[in-house]
Amino acid sequence: MVEYLRLEQIPDLNRPALVLAFEGWNDAAESASGSLEFLGRTVGARRFAAFDSEEFYSFTETRPMVKLNEDVREIQWPDSHFSYAHREGDGRDLILLRGVEPQLRWRTFSQLVSGVARSAGVDLVVCLGALLAEVPHTQPVRITGTSTDPELTSIVGLEPSRYEGPTGILGVLHQHFKTEGIPCVSIWANVPHYIPAFPNPRATVALLGRVNSLLNLELDLSEFDSRTAEFDEQIRQGLSQNPEVAEYVSELESRVGEEDEPHVVTEDLPSGESLVADLEKFLRSQREDEGKE
Repeated sequence: MVEYLRLEQIPDLNRPALVLAFEGWNDAAESASGSLEFLGRTVGARRFAAFDSEEFYSFTETRPMVKLNEDVREIQWPDSHFSYAHREGDGRDLILLRGVEPQLRWRTFSQLVSGVARSAGVDLVVCLGALLAEVPHTQPVRITGTSTDPELTSIVGLEPSRYEGPTGILGVLHQHFKTEGIPCVSIWANVPHYIPAFPNPRATVALLGRVNSLLNLELDLSEFDSRTAEFDEQIRQGLSQNPEVAEYVSELESRVGEEDEPHVVTEDLPSGESLVADLEKFLRSQREDEGKE
């Protein structure tokens, strides 16, 4: 299986924690991948291994992208890669696994991930995900999840998830690490299902906050303040133009505290029940207008 992974060299690390997230089904509103992008940029993570995309992706489902680099046309293939970062003092070093959720060979993929983790001395895995749920954007982001260790559940402050249904690569990896005996915690942000197509900075900050407390990273999240304010204002304007959606949000607000766990949305709403089309159209036009300024 080693031919499926392009590995430069396993770095020498101090008690590394592996933090991972994938674009796609596990990444509502780009909340999890956005968290890992910020984390990698903040700690100065350096790439040291990458998966062979030919083996794990169906290119008719996750298509390669054509990009122009100084007028030279290039193909960018779907990518999942490892990077690492040293931390000062006695803090844990970090390994980050970021990419696009693979379509193929999930068991092989999981074995390769755990192989790298063991070789690097990883003794803690943190899976970041985001799901669409019937929750209002006006409430604090609800964080749910699961852990192989009750102590980790307490440290992160997780509400245990009782979800049953389809799973993604995060669920498979979590179970794989449990079988391998490597402590693993999965942290999921619940994202309002009526605004799924736009990056949600509130959910990203909520995920990063839990990672911060678990790994003592002392991250400065102030750069999200302006993004969050802009996000809130765009939603406010969108709802003012869409009273039907605003009424639906009020209904969701009235349910807060009444249900043990909000309904998880695992597929698109039927067209007859979809309340989001007009709101998303408005938000998209707002972003396009900003891009022209």
